[in-house]
This record gives sequence, structure tokens and C-alpha cells, in this order.
Amino acid sequence: MRLTPVAFPTATLAVAAVTFAVLPGAATATVDPSGSERAASAAAVKVGAWTRLSDGKVSSLSEPAALALGSGGSQVIWYQEDTSSVASIRARLVLESGKVGSPIVPVVTGWASLIDDPKIIDNGAQRMAVFGGIRSTGAGEKFDGPMAYATSSNGTSWTLGTGSLTQTGYAYASYGTAAVDDGGTPLVAVNASSSSFVTLHRGVDPSVPAAAPDWKSSTTSGYGLHVGLGRDSKTGQVWAAWYCLACSKAQDGVVAQRVWPKPIGGLTRAPQSSTKGSSLNPQQGVAVASRKGGGVWVAYKVGYPTANKIRLWKVGTKQGFTVRTTDADHISLVPGPAGRLWLVWDSNGGDKVKVARTNANVTRIGVVRSLKPPTKKGSYSYVWATGGSGAGGPLHLLVNAQIGATSPQIWYQKVLAGLKLAASPKKLDFGKVVAKVSDAGKAISGAKVTFRGSTKTTGAKGTATFTVARGVKSGKYPMIATKAGYARGRAVVTVT
Repeated sequence: MRLTPVAFPTATLAVAAVTFAVLPGAATATVDPSGSERAASAAAVKVGAWTRLSDGKVSSLSEPAALALGSGGSQVIWYQEDTSSVASIRARLVLESGKVGSPIVPVVTGWASLIDDPKIIDNGAQRMAVFGGIRSTGAGEKFDGPMAYATSSNGTSWTLGTGSLTQTGYAYASYGTAAVDDGGTPLVAVNASSSSFVTLHRGVDPSVPAAAPDWKSSTTSGYGLHVGLGRDSKTGQVWAAWYCLACSKAQDGVVAQRVWPKPIGGLTRAPQSSTKGSSLNPQQGVAVASRKGGGVWVAYKVGYPTANKIRLWKVGTKQGFTVRTTDADHISLVPGPAGRLWLVWDSNGGDKVKVARTNANVTRIGVVRSLKPPTKKGSYSYVWATGGSGAGGPLHLLVNAQIGATSPQIWYQKVLAGLKLAASPKKLDFGKVVAKVSDAGKAISGAKVTFRGSTKTTGAKGTATFTVARGVKSGKYPMIATKAGYARGRAVVTVT
């Protein structure tokens, strides 16, 4: 929900934390301050390979957020509009197996307004949901605009924090929200109201609004939108990246800045994020990922008026590479295992959801998997946002997608990295055919390759050799590679 900033009185009256609990085996009920109850279905509705996580009026602006859990699986949260005047943030657990692990539960509910891009981070033993909003417009309401938070130890019972995360009261009118766990302390960023900078704050303040002051990024020549944050696990440095709308030619596109520790660093424009002074809005939070093993990476559109490339860039360096695609939009970048990163986007106007995983050094991507968005026969589907988590290996993919004229919903699918299978030669009369299996350039040993009824296992170089005897009938013969933890690879050999 995007609102014009309005000043509301801030009271010093303490308000006790509100706790929402779900009893084992009980139906989920949401309770708002007015006392009304709205049942939230715990059933998972499946369309193809997708599972619907939400069950309400999800906004087309809602950006789902996910936190990879140490025990496996993901904690998912999202914003929705329950009525024209009441908003909520909902949560659900997804297991590492890919199954839904809990009913839908409220993080906060019954608020007059909430931002559409809440974030979730670790906060010690707690999970912390970070968001801006206005709980009510009544006199004496203390939650009237500063960044607020709620915590949970298990993802099924959430407590609204009594303190706040910003001094600014314009976090409720955010055009971009981000948060990271800075070594056990939350650090948040917000494009508050119509500002030309990013407002930042570190730590939980017991006061609402925070007594401790915020600080600001460098001021740009235009408006700041869609901020993302990443923390370098090696250096402890925190970087912000955001989109600069209506900026000068020198600043147009995605800009980045080291914002912690202070003093902050200089402002840098992301390479190739602008084409002759023109760029494309990312339409959701700028994709920023903290790589396991160190480094902060950003992914963004390249090209104008159509983005037919995506650039991955390690902030503060010249390191990066581009990925060719068609009409890219709604880009996400998610930390994967062993330093890898998952790249997600939609293409061709939301006709496909694309997924790929980088190698461990983030110098190239592996197989680009193309997934159909959630849809039903005869209905067009549109993707409004992407997200997910992938630290455990597979990607827990999230999309906000709309089927036909129905309300957008949050959908989930567990996605495996794809195996690349190459056959050499691809065409022959008779002789040897070498199958090579790889993932983002790395040879994969122990893969099973099947060709013309024979199955062999790849060795240390990722290869297996087959023989096509004289007299084999001409035609095209499929070759299939499989290995646990990967989606199968496929190649075709033509026998003349």
C-alpha cells in the first residue's frame, strides 16, 4: 500500500506486545483489534508443480520474503490486504522436503496500513519480521509510521515488538524496505516517502519512534526506490543497492554504497545498469545477496527499452558477468550452498519463470531452467514478484502470481539445479559417443547416463562413453543424465 506521508501524533504510552498463537491441530484464526475473526485456510492448493501458500487478497505489489532455516526449509512471510482498510502480514513454513510445514498464521493483523515488502531475518534464536505501517489512526497510537518488528521462535506464533527500528516516521510510506542480520543486530534500510536517499538504522530501540538517530546514504539527483541490503560475511561491511528514478545521466540505474560501518563509502553506479541515460525499473527490491564465504552481489536488468540481459556484479569490485535472456523482469538473487547463488527472474512478460544457479566462485551460471508460472487451462498467468531461499541446496522458489482475473497469490515450488549433458559427436553413423555431465562448468562424477537402453556412470571427469554399432537404425536417440539433488539433463544423438 503506497500512501502520501501524513503526520500522526506519537504517544509515549507503552503498549504491551501482542502474541498470536496456533494450537497444534487447531484451525488457524486471525484476530484483529476490533475483535473480528477471519478464518485462514491451512489447505495447500496445488496447480501443476506449484503449491499455493496464501489464502487471501494478496496485492499485486506484495513481495514474498523467505528465511532459510538452520534445520532446513524456509520461513515465508507476505503482505496482504484483508479489506479495503485492513492489512496484515502472514507467515507459513515450508519444509526442506518441499512440503508445506504449517498452517497460515498472522505475523501482525488488523493494521490500517502496511508496506508490501516486509523482510525476515535471523535475530539470535528468534526470527524477526521487519516492516513499516500504521496500526491505527486513532489518537495516542504509537505504531504510526516508524519501522516495526515482530519475532517468533518457531514461525507459528509471533509477537509484536514493543520497540522500533527507525526514528523516521515515514517507514510506513516506504518505496523499498531491506534488512540484514549484522552479527546478531538488525540493520534496516528504507526508501522512506519520496526521498532521494536511503534511511538506515542499526539495532532495536526500546522507544517508538527510535530515540537513537537514523543515518542516510548519499543523496541522489532523483528518487530512491527498491533498496536491497547485503552483509559481507568476511569483512562485516554492509552494502545498500537501490534504483535511482528520474536521476541524472551519471546516476541513472542501480546505485550502490557501503553503508556500514561508518563513515559510509562513496556512491557507485552498477555497471551496465543504464543505457545511454535510460534504465528499467526493477519492479521489486533490487536483488542483493550475501554470498557464503564472503562478498555481496547484486543482479539487475541490462538494456533499454527491453532487458535482454541480466548483470551479476560483486559490489565494490569490477567482478561480474552477464546472462542472456529475453525481456527480463522481477529479478531475485538468493544465497546458495558453498558460495553459489541462485538467480531467478521472469521473461517474456511473465510467460516463463527462469531459474539458474552459479558456480562456487560466481563466475558463470549453470543450466537455465524454464518453469511455467502457476496457471490453469484457458487462463493467462502474470508474475508480479519473485523470491525464495536456497542455502540448503535446492531453491525454495516463491512467486506472487495471478491466474486470470483472480486475486494474486503467493506460490511455492522446490527447484533443483539442472544437469548439463553434452554428447560428442551429436551426429554419427557409427562409433563412440562421449557423454559429459557438468554443473556450471564443473564436471559431475557419479551421474547415471542412459542411452539406447544402456546406463553408465560418469567418472572423475564427468564423462561416460557409449558405442553405436554399425547398422543401428537411423533416427534421433535421447540421452538422459540423472543424479540425486539435480534435475535431469537431456541431449539428443542423431544416427545417420
